[in-house]
Amino acid sequence: MSKYFFLLVFCFNIITSKCILARDISIIANVNDEIITNIDLENRLNLALIISKLPNEEEIKKRLRSQVLKVLIEETLKIQEANRLGIYVTTEEVLTDIKNLELRLNLKPDSLVKDFGKRNVPEITILNQIRSQILWRKLLYATVIKSLK
Repeated sequence: MSKYFFLLVFCFNIITSKCILARDISIIANVNDEIITNIDLENRLNLALIISKLPNEEEIKKRLRSQVLKVLIEETLKIQEANRLGIYVTTEEVLTDIKNLELRLNLKPDSLVKDFGKRNVPEITILNQIRSQILWRKLLYATVIKSLK
């Protein structure tokens, strides 16, 4: 049994390393020792184009790239600050937010992430966006409650 497990792990490592090597990955921002790569930026840029219903054209991407990078940096800082204060988000909270979003948008259950995936936006990009929004809400709530005491 264990030799099959090691064989499976070996094959997985080969497959994933080839996928990673197939793309040029570069660090475009370092936010307190947390990196943002060109892949992170491109994925978030694709998400922004889809949400705003803008055409996926290079000229538009070029104009939006710096704004999207600023958003990614700000999100990273917000997440770091929330975590510094001991504020975290559970997987359950993220999934609940996704379900609520699907209800508000009249989408089929469990379709939001799949639909974005079909449009070249990885699941992790959606989950990170939602996670950062939840953290920011929690951070604001904690700050307001503290100021009222």
